[in-house]
Formats: sequence, C-alpha cells, structure tokens
Amino acid sequence: MGMTAESNSTPPTELHGTSAWVDYLAKKPFPVRASSLTRLKKKLISPSTMIKDLNALIKADPILCLSVVKQAQKAHLSSGRDSFVTSIEHAVASLGMDPIEELATRLQPVKINPSSRQQQFYLRSIANSHLAACYSEAWMRQKNLPFVEETFLSALFYGVGHWSLWLNAPLHMNQIQILMNEKHKNHLQAEQAVLGCSIQSIAFGLSKRWELSELIQQAQDPDTAPSNTILTQMKERNLGVADLTEEEERTLNHIVNDRTFPIKLANWYAQNVHKQWNGPRSSEYADIICNYLGGNKDDARALLSRTCAHAAHLYHVRGAIAPAAEMLMIPSKQSMPYKLSDTEAMRLESKYPSPNPTKAPAKDAATAPAQANTPAADPSKAVPETAAPKPKTKTASNVAVLDLSEDNQRRLDLLTQRFKEGYSLYTKPSHILGALTQGLHETIGFKHVCLHLLNAKESTGRCAQALGLPADHPMISVTYPLSPSPLLTKLMEKPLPVFGKDAQRVKYAGALPAPFKAALPDQEWAMMSIFKGERPVAIIYVDTDDQSQIPESMMDQFKQLCAAACIALKKL
Repeated sequence: MGMTAESNSTPPTELHGTSAWVDYLAKKPFPVRASSLTRLKKKLISPSTMIKDLNALIKADPILCLSVVKQAQKAHLSSGRDSFVTSIEHAVASLGMDPIEELATRLQPVKINPSSRQQQFYLRSIANSHLAACYSEAWMRQKNLPFVEETFLSALFYGVGHWSLWLNAPLHMNQIQILMNEKHKNHLQAEQAVLGCSIQSIAFGLSKRWELSELIQQAQDPDTAPSNTILTQMKERNLGVADLTEEEERTLNHIVNDRTFPIKLANWYAQNVHKQWNGPRSSEYADIICNYLGGNKDDARALLSRTCAHAAHLYHVRGAIAPAAEMLMIPSKQSMPYKLSDTEAMRLESKYPSPNPTKAPAKDAATAPAQANTPAADPSKAVPETAAPKPKTKTASNVAVLDLSEDNQRRLDLLTQRFKEGYSLYTKPSHILGALTQGLHETIGFKHVCLHLLNAKESTGRCAQALGLPADHPMISVTYPLSPSPLLTKLMEKPLPVFGKDAQRVKYAGALPAPFKAALPDQEWAMMSIFKGERPVAIIYVDTDDQSQIPESMMDQFKQLCAAACIALKKL
C-alpha cells in the first residue's frame, strides 16, 4: 500500500505563506505504519489489555502519538476542560479504550515502498523528530528536571511541519532540497523562496490550529529562537574563552533555563548532524549541549551516542535509515539521495501541488535572509523572511519609496499589536528584543539590523545580535563606551530616534565614540534607544545597504515598532 495522501482531491493552484499552508495541511490525515497499527489493534481486542498497556506502544510511533494527542485534545475542549494534553499517558488516560479503538479504525495504514523516495524522506523526517525527542528526554533525566514526558512530546512534534510537507507537498520539499544542495542556499532562503514562509512557522501554525499544549507552541514560536550570537556565546562560555558582561551572563542563564531550550537544541542537533561525530557542526553543538548539561565534553558525547543507540532501537523503518542509526556509523563519503528522482517527481505532479516559480523572492532589502544570526536548523521566525512578493518601489531622485505588501503589513500590524497589548509568549526582554530585530529586518525590510545591549554597570554598549551582516563586519564586534559621547548621552535620556541623513550623518557620526563611528557605513542609517521603563537597555541600528535614501515610510515604521517594543518591555 502506498501513501494514502496521493489519492487527495485536486490540490489548490497556489500555496504561498504561512496562513495558506496551515489551511491546506491542518486537516490532512497522517498515515500510520501498518505494523504499528496492527500491533495497536491486537492490543485493543485482547481482553487482558489494560489502558496503561497502550502507553509504550503508542509512544513508540510518532504518528500514533500525534493522532492520539490530537484526539485527546479535542476531547478536552469538547468537554469544557480548559487544559492541555501534556504526555502520552495523559492522552491515553483522557480518551480510554473505546475512543482509542474507534480512532484506530479510522487511521490509514502505510507500508513503505522501497522505490519511493518521498516515502523515505517522510519517514526519515519522522525518525529525525523521534531522535530529537529521545535527546531531550535523556538530557532532562540527566539533569533531574521535572516534566520529562511533556518535553519529550514537545520535542517530538517540533518537526511536524517537515512531516506534513513531505507527505502532502513533496514537490515543494524537493525544490527546497535542490536549492540547498545545488544552489547552496541556506535552509531559510530555500524554504521562503519555495513556500513563502519558513517550515517552522508552518509547524507553529499547525500546533495552534490543533490547539496543542502551550509548551509545544512556545518551542515552535519563531519569536523565541535564540540567535547564533547567543549560541556562540554558550559555546565560548563552555570553552572558557567567553568575555561576557554580567547582563549577557544573565541572558544566557535565562535562555538555558527556559523550558523550551532543550526542545529546540535537541531538534537543531538532530537535524544538522549526521555521520559526523567529529565534524565542525557536531563539535559546535556538542559544546552547547555540554554547556547545557554542565559536564565535560566526553560525557556529553557519550550520552549522545547512547541516546542514538536507544532511539535507533525504539524506532526503525525497513528500507529507510533513521538518522539515529546513521550517527552510529563510521564516516563515509557515500550519502543518501537528497531529492526525488526525475521519474518520481513527474509521477507526483498530478497528485500534489506544484511549486510556483513566480513566487520566488526578489533580491531586495525586504527579502534579504538573516544568515548571520539564524540557528543552523531553526527554522523560521514569527515574521518570516521573504513572506511576500517583492515590494513595489518607485525611484525618483535616487529615493526608494517602499510599499509593504499586504502580507508584510499584516505581520507588522500583528507584531505591533502584540507589543502594545501583550503576548503570552513574550515573557523575557530577550523575546521582545529578538522579535523587534526580526520584524525590522524581515517585515519592514532593513537590510542590516544590529541590536546593541547596554551595560549600565560598565557604561558600555556592545552588539548582541546582527541580522543581514557578514560575520566579519565591524559592527558585529564593536564595543564602545557610552560616555562622554554627546549623542549617546541624549539617547540614554529617552527613547530617541536618530536619522543619519545627508549632512546630519557626518554631524551624528562625529558625536559617537570612535569604535562606533568606525563601524558606520558611508550611507544613510538610523538608530533608536530602547527603554524598559525608565532604564535604557539597548540601541537598535538599521540601514538599507545601498546608496538609495531610507524612505520616510520606513523611518516611520521603524520609530513606531521601536516605540511599541518599549511599551512591551515596560509591561514585563
């Protein structure tokens, strides 16, 4: 039996952006491995089976997990219970034997077709999520932390966007793989070029639509993703070479102690490290994992290896090598196929939606990828890059006039509303500042955005996050004193926007500390101080990375979004 999804009705002709994808995917069924479904049905008809006997069987298959959890969550909502399903045991106990038996009759079985790469990629993405869930579970037990089962479930469902897309939009996923492996795009560029959004934003939208637990949604929310700068600081701290301020040390501790961190880290590691225990990517993440676990690197690697063996034993699919099994192999130059065969792609064209090449992002300020600080496997953010077609521009006297697309305007309005009215997932200043930098870069369209954190104790400023800048740009490494600069003194008094335009640019640059001045480009720029109540906490710097002037509309949006962020920080 092949994938049942192939028998779907005629797919929509256009799928672009998070909302369209969530609408399309949310009601699509997930077929279950025939062997798992057969074992479940045998258990259900056996008179000696008790409800608790189903827990381990269901937990062993990610699709069974998702199906049972979704059904249990529906039961909670229909009965008026204002609560979330937080574990497999909770879901099974909430449903009981009869509803699970009825669910089993509705689930569709699937047996892998060895010649179908689509099925292999689909099952492999599921196995990858299972490995991440096993990682997070092992780390939680190692640290003797509570809520182990809820963390396992959240890590398991983190990658549901990949499952759903390989199952229901394999041609889109195939195009993403081609862009990454043949055109050398990073995963965010490829995803947003093909989908109009990131895969993580789709997963976040699906979890909200299915009303899964708060922890699952918080982990998937792109706004809560730490930047590469933060991850680098964690690695350097573990190596003992980090030069961190007291504020940065607190920020790292907050991130590491956040309940979503092991969920994100486990998935990033599982998605990025295959057959390369000694590769650079593996080493970088091992340093971060070691920092999280609080032990030495050898112990961390030993735990990772044991977890891979455990995960490979628990979840295996004949005909598809799971990532957990790959990690146990010796390094090899032989690699698995990364895309569909031409024959299979042609066969699937009549059964699944096709990528729309007209939606590929244009190379302009509004669609530039945030490479410098995007975690390697973290997909997407709450305000996705290249979420819309290229904004319309007019040029007159070398002035670019930007009109935000309808989709980007909606995202900007939503972000501003969340800042002003509050948002349940913004629980720390870092969440708000991260969402601000991403909104300026990806929604309004500033090519370069730098977040400078201010250290009142040492009276210094330092770049903590940079989007769109190359790794060797001087703005990323700049550290400067806050006094006796007259311009920074004014910025420390109130949330003040500064527009480095024409002759004013020279004047303002002369009023900045020498390190900051040396990092400024020879073009228009803007910056604004960000306050938490009466205290300045950051300076946001932006520019467009070309010789055209910054439009007044962009400056207005810049000031309004920064002011809204100050309101959000004050409410914390």
